[in-house]
Amino acid sequence: MALIGLLLKLKAIGFVNKLNLLSSSVYLLAGLGIFVNSYILAVSIDSQASQTSLEPIVDIGMVSIYIITLLSAFFPSYTPMQRFVTLVYPVSHRTRFIANLLLDFISAITLVLFLLLFLTTLFSEYLDFYTGLRWLLALLSAYLLKRVLLILFGLKRKKGVFTTVVVLILSLAAGVALLLSSTVIINVACLFSLFAATFIFEEHLSSDQPVKASSRKVLVLSFSAALSVLVNNRKIMLPLLFGIIFKIFILFIYISKGHRLDGHEKAIMMPLFFVMASPVLIFNYVFNNAWGYFRDLWYAIEISNNSKATLALFYLKLLAFPILLDAAVSLAYFNFLEGKLLLHIAYYLTSFVTLIAIGLYSSLLFPIFLKKSFSMGANTNIPMSLLAMLTVASMYPIVAYLSAIWVYFFMALYILIAAFALISYPFLYISQKEALFKKLYY
Repeated sequence: MALIGLLLKLKAIGFVNKLNLLSSSVYLLAGLGIFVNSYILAVSIDSQASQTSLEPIVDIGMVSIYIITLLSAFFPSYTPMQRFVTLVYPVSHRTRFIANLLLDFISAITLVLFLLLFLTTLFSEYLDFYTGLRWLLALLSAYLLKRVLLILFGLKRKKGVFTTVVVLILSLAAGVALLLSSTVIINVACLFSLFAATFIFEEHLSSDQPVKASSRKVLVLSFSAALSVLVNNRKIMLPLLFGIIFKIFILFIYISKGHRLDGHEKAIMMPLFFVMASPVLIFNYVFNNAWGYFRDLWYAIEISNNSKATLALFYLKLLAFPILLDAAVSLAYFNFLEGKLLLHIAYYLTSFVTLIAIGLYSSLLFPIFLKKSFSMGANTNIPMSLLAMLTVASMYPIVAYLSAIWVYFFMALYILIAAFALISYPFLYISQKEALFKKLYY
């Protein structure tokens, strides 16, 4: 505890020493802005609560806390997890964990959120101590969940994969349970469970991350590296964001106008909306031309001593973050359709697996090197992009008109064909990698 107190004292001294007239003025203006916005938010909540129930407003507040806290790690730029007390310090796991947790928690985003929630609760006539406590627990749990995700992105070793997956599932379950529960006792129990899961994850599953130098040139390509490549590269981020925004726009049109379509219009428009609900856009915008976007990275992996599967595995790691965003948008869309939620999820997963196979083959056989940050022209091979859309569109009549058992049968058939293509891919890659090099560099 003496070490934790000393580190907190040093952080406070460092903050005070950096103060000057300009920074003090900025902090005063920020504090005034928080004060004014808290009052406006409290008045808005009171006017809504006087007409409707308070519970939806509290739930919206908790969801907003989760979204802001989790996204703060990735936007405006990806920030790896901070470890102020490293493995070289001769302290216990518990002391190191608590010290790192507290020092990382005391940041601008958490301070602003805490003050905003505290002042809003104080100014509002309808919000009480119980609501403020729920929001505080949501802030703490969202921060712990963000730390778990950052640890996951930074893992470099495969040790304890099963335990890692179990702890991750328990962490996500605890975070979601706290978000959905309205009982403080359950929320506190979920918070302690999430705290314990974060401790196990950080101190016992990722504490052996430092890797000794090797005479062999082997690249460490973790989820953290993949996320850094995506977030810090404008060539990739612009088309990805454009694709996600375009998808949200198209699906919003259906959500707002779909119920007004007559039978003939629905027969024409539904296949289009159905295709847009798949991850086809992120493939047609970026991942059908992966090695055109990641030319130098492909070459670095190719000349290294990494295993032959490294390239395909890193392709999947690059896909992880975009597919999570895309899946969240699609899930929101599926909730507006009438029933068949499980069938729609099975369709999404099937289209994802199928598009991976198409994307790998397209990236290998038809690479297009991009010189500009963003081009309105075709950044992927047009015939392969059409093939991807037609493949996904062919699943629509299966899901729309057949019974569940036949849907699962045909989805399994699609996955089986995609698996066969993926198994054949390494053999094709060996024969085509020289041609790929010439297309990318000449």
